[in-house]
Amino acid sequence: MKSFYSIYKETCSRQNFIIHPISYYLNIFSLLIEKEWEHLYRLSARLTRRGSYSFCFGQRVWYMYGASSKRQEILCRTNLIHWEIIKWAKEKGLKEYDLWGIPANPKEGHPLWGVYRFKKGFNAELKTFIGTYDLAYNKMLYFFFDKVIELYQNTVRFIKKGTIKDSLS
Repeated sequence: MKSFYSIYKETCSRQNFIIHPISYYLNIFSLLIEKEWEHLYRLSARLTRRGSYSFCFGQRVWYMYGASSKRQEILCRTNLIHWEIIKWAKEKGLKEYDLWGIPANPKEGHPLWGVYRFKKGFNAELKTFIGTYDLAYNKMLYFFFDKVIELYQNTVRFIKKGTIKDSLS
């Protein structure tokens, strides 16, 4: 995880993505290991300077976090990771590979156009889901918490990108 995180920080810096502290990813990974839903795919991350973080559940594998050095991005070697994950998923009998997350209305010039183009290059089928919703047990506390999170996210986006608009909108 430490070598992956090092490469992931480089990727997030280059792409202007927001990154969590390593403890966030370690926590996700440990929770998923408990449930046996995980698959951390490391294709010699330390040596090749690329890697991905994928989760499995049911018949699907989700590609959640990908990382590559600038050199690997130029050489398009990140495609190899996806091919290896696809082969692994087929061996395990999994039926779907979810590349997870593109802009709602992808257009050239959008900050995530490259991400969309990369994922579309796999001849992916676009599926839209209903999204996530919160069930607030304490509406007053939830309202306060929700506003603090929104303020934090907008502040981080403004500092990193000069905008408070979410790049997936």
